Amino acid sequence: MNNIIKFYRIYKRKILIIIFTTVFVLGFFCNIPTMVLGSLVYKYSIHKLKLYNTHGTFWNGTGLLVAMGSANSSAPLIRLNWNVKLGIKKFIDVTFYVDKINKNSTIANIYLNKDGVSIDNLKLYLSLNQVSELYNIVKNLNLSGNATISGDKIILGSHNAGNIQLQLSNLSSGLSPVNPLGSYNVEYNISNGNINILTPNPSIMNLTGKGTVDNLLLNAKIDPSKKDKLLQFIAVMGMPQPDGSYTLKIF
Repeated sequence: MNNIIKFYRIYKRKILIIIFTTVFVLGFFCNIPTMVLGSLVYKYSIHKLKLYNTHGTFWNGTGLLVAMGSANSSAPLIRLNWNVKLGIKKFIDVTFYVDKINKNSTIANIYLNKDGVSIDNLKLYLSLNQVSELYNIVKNLNLSGNATISGDKIILGSHNAGNIQLQLSNLSSGLSPVNPLGSYNVEYNISNGNINILTPNPSIMNLTGKGTVDNLLLNAKIDPSKKDKLLQFIAVMGMPQPDGSYTLKIF
């Protein structure tokens, strides 16, 4: 007992410093600020996404996901929640979701490993009105409709892989006398940057096309019964072809 007391007296200062340091480090570790996660989102989205109005910590929190465009334009997308875990194979494992109660409201599972960033089970529902400030074509044509962005497994890193699917439902234009124009499927191949567009069901305006984010041409075929009403609208959008279709240059 005397030895213990003697040891304590000799090393009292060091023991107190160790205890204080341990408590401080654990406290900081458990309360890492949300801006750390925000900086990761901004970095790995190549400066296209930001988190604003965040609450909570790096581990559990909530924030407003905002898409960033050119010329300081931005578009609030969705208010989301997150949960972060650390691991060996998955260095940082983040689950983004909408509703804390509804387990099926997950937007994506994102994790960081030695190969880069992996995004699993992406599912995001948006309105075109939300992104009108980011894309001139949406704003100029006064487009509206619903957009679903999805992807099973996306890899961003030393080599990019995976596909992003965009489903545009009930696409309409404020310039068109007849709406909705149709529903369309867009597939973006991350590895090579190719874009494919098709119209899954017969529509007033049937679109098909292939290209890239730098050069995307679409072929538009108009429902014959609506062609007279849409002549002025489609003439503004594209060039007429010998077969009666129109070529639309998007990018």
